[in-house]
Amino acid sequence: MDQMMEIRRVVNGFIVSTPNEEDDGFTQYVFEMAEYPENVNRPEDGEDLDTWKNLFYFIMNHFGYYRSKHDDKVLELNITNLNHSAEAPVDID
Repeated sequence: MDQMMEIRRVVNGFIVSTPNEEDDGFTQYVFEMAEYPENVNRPEDGEDLDTWKNLFYFIMNHFGYYRSKHDDKVLELNITNLNHSAEAPVDID
């Protein structure tokens, strides 16, 4: 069975359209970027990484990839702050 989806980038996120087999139409899903008030620091690049992460997981699930804790290897998406290195643990006697 062929599967497809259309992803459109819009000003505040993404719109994903997938075929709806019940009525031969399309179902739309919206992935919106978070809105930040002016007095709140927003990500420097202006992107909401959680929205990207949710979109990638949606794509993986749509095409049949499901994570399981019983698998030897899994594909995971993590958000990492590259500007701050983790401090090494300190032993206290």
